[in-house]
Amino acid sequence: IIAVLLTQLPLVSHGAEGEEVVAQARAAIERNDFSKARELTTPLALKGLPSAQNVLGDLSMQAGEEQQAIEWYRKAA
Repeated sequence: IIAVLLTQLPLVSHGAEGEEVVAQARAAIERNDFSKARELTTPLALKGLPSAQNVLGDLSMQAGEEQQAIEWYRKAA
């Protein structure tokens, strides 16, 4: 049980701050600044934040990187 809880610590530590960064990334997408959106969300996605993983899935799909998009969507699920 402790090991499972420890794996969740990175998610908890991002909280509202992580979601604010994801919101900034979504705003960057609205401005067609896809590189900024990717830059903002990649560190959070790699640390396990599902909303950031979804954004990277969307960005990957827009870039025609279907397999990469599927991987990000699976991680976010």
